[in-house]
Amino acid sequence: MDKYVLISVNGDAEILTEMFDTHEAAKAAMLSECLKLGMIGNKDELRTLIRDGNADFGSHSAWIRTKNGKVTWKILHVSDVPEKNDKWYEQIIVATESDGFETTNLVINLLVKKGVDIDDAVKSACEEYCKTDECKDIYKSNCYCFNWGDFNTYVPNSICEKYGIMKIAGDLGMHVTYNEQLVS
Repeated sequence: MDKYVLISVNGDAEILTEMFDTHEAAKAAMLSECLKLGMIGNKDELRTLIRDGNADFGSHSAWIRTKNGKVTWKILHVSDVPEKNDKWYEQIIVATESDGFETTNLVINLLVKKGVDIDDAVKSACEEYCKTDECKDIYKSNCYCFNWGDFNTYVPNSICEKYGIMKIAGDLGMHVTYNEQLVS
């Protein structure tokens, strides 16, 4: 079944945010996100981006980039998108770091093919990515360490999919401070 996928681009990481049945619905969602994030203020600014070559809305794909030239959102037309069904399921991973004073949680939302060991798949994807020319400087600047945060930020879905996983964005609720006082 044909689908249109809205992808958020953050540096080298591409995160599938939502799937749509029509290109028009995906474009509307992308424009809504751009407006919400303040990337564009109105349709006139969008027309300027298109005129200046900083956005494109083709019949099967679309993209928009920021003033610094980086693509931040794109839409892809795909024919074989895995859907959550008896072969795929959604898995939430919480990576936690604590230095004794502060705790940081990173939430990673994955679509996982049934039968795939998530830990092995993530490690294999990271190992493959770390062998690419694109990753050499990143890996070196990280003192030859690569953790869950690096996986989430850098490893593209094009590598993840080879191992039966896809990074997706999900509606994970809201972030709260654990010790926030709820009764005054």
